[in-house]
Amino acid sequence: MGEPEPMTPLASLDRAAVMESWDEIQAFVAERGEQLLGSGPALYKLRLATEELLSNVIRYAPSDRAGTQAPLHLWLTFLQGEFQGKPALILQLEDNGPAFDPQLERERQIDTTQPIQERPIGGLGLFLVQQSVDHVDYAWSNQRNRYRLFMWLP
Repeated sequence: MGEPEPMTPLASLDRAAVMESWDEIQAFVAERGEQLLGSGPALYKLRLATEELLSNVIRYAPSDRAGTQAPLHLWLTFLQGEFQGKPALILQLEDNGPAFDPQLERERQIDTTQPIQERPIGGLGLFLVQQSVDHVDYAWSNQRNRYRLFMWLP
């Protein structure tokens, strides 16, 4: 779908991708997000999408990468740019875990008519990510998983 151009870095954070970093990462997204988006629904949606991706990275990516003992790390960067002809705030999350393409370009459907205990396990988090932001994409770039969450700016 193309690259946002130009992109201006606004704020960044890097931390170990472990549960002990959760609160600090969430505080960074909340505080910087509020400065850049305000405290309305857009910030709530960005925080929800970030939580879902962060949860997947921490819970499912192994910390021992194929015997290398390299710790799993997470980089978050707020960027501002233009994408699809619109000004956008972009939250980029990168991790150095094994490549994992969640196929974010694929539209997900969740059957809300079934009772929750009868629904298949999995997929709800990525559905929430897709529904929460204006655009989301994934790429394997420079030996990192890169997820970008786009929020259109007025």
